[in-house]
Amino acid sequence: MLKELFKSETFRKRLDYFILALILLNAVVMVLQCYYPGDAVLQWLDTTILVIFLIEIVVKIMGLTWRGYWSDSWNWFDFGVTMIALGAYLQSFIPTGESMLNAIFTLRVFRGFRFFRILKFIPNIDSIMNGCRRAVTSTSVIILAFMITAFIWSIISCNLFGSVAPEYFKDPLTSFYSIFRLFTVEGWYDIPNAVAFGQPVWYQTIVKLFFSVLLFLGGIIGMSFINSIIIDAMASDNNDEIMSRLKEMEAKINLLLEKQADSNDKENP
Repeated sequence: MLKELFKSETFRKRLDYFILALILLNAVVMVLQCYYPGDAVLQWLDTTILVIFLIEIVVKIMGLTWRGYWSDSWNWFDFGVTMIALGAYLQSFIPTGESMLNAIFTLRVFRGFRFFRILKFIPNIDSIMNGCRRAVTSTSVIILAFMITAFIWSIISCNLFGSVAPEYFKDPLTSFYSIFRLFTVEGWYDIPNAVAFGQPVWYQTIVKLFFSVLLFLGGIIGMSFINSIIIDAMASDNNDEIMSRLKEMEAKINLLLEKQADSNDKENP
C-alpha cells in the first residue's frame, strides 16, 4: 500500500508540504520555549513533532524500500538532522551524577537542527548545492596553499614577536589565529600597533612594513583570489547553460546554411 502511494507524485508533494508545515510549527514552538521555558504544552508539541519526524522516516523506508530511501541524499540529510535532535532528549534518561554526559546532552540547541530541513524546500536548492560543491572542489588546493602560507607566516611571527606581543604571538597556534585575523582584514591595525608599542622608531617602521606586506599579500590579494574562484564556480551553472544554448543555435544556423546552399545548388546546376 505504501509503495503504491509513494509512486504518486501528488502524495509525495502533499507529504512534503505537511512536513514543511511541521518544520515551521516546530520553529515557532522553539522560539516560544525561549520565552516560556518548561511550559508543558510547548514541550508536548515539541516532542510530538519529533515523534512525527521519526514516523516519517519509518514510513518512507517502508514506502521507498531500504535501498530506495538511502539512494536520495536528502533522506540522508533528514535522517541525520532528526537523529541529532533526538539526542537532546536522551538527557532525561541520564542519571544526575553523570556530569560529563549531562554536559554533553544539556546542549539542547541540537534540537534547532531540525529547522535545517527547510533547506530542501528552497527553490533551486539542488543547483545551489551543486555550485557549493564545485566551489569547494575548485578552491580546495588554493585554500590548502593559503593555510600553509598562513602557517609559515605564523611561525615566523611567533619567533619575531612572541616576546614583544605574547597576547598575539606567544605560541604557533595563537600566532596562526592572529595571522588569520590579518588575512581576513580584522584587527589589521590593532595587532601591528600592539607589536610596535613602546619600541624604537626604526623597529616600529620595520614592524609596520612587515605587517603591511603580510596584509597586502594575504588579506587583499590572497582572499580576493579565493573569492573570485568561488564566485566563478558558483556561477558556472549559468555559463554552462548559456554555452549549451549557443551551441544549439550554432548547430541550427549551420543546418539552415547547409539547406540554403543545397537549395542554391539545385536552382543553379
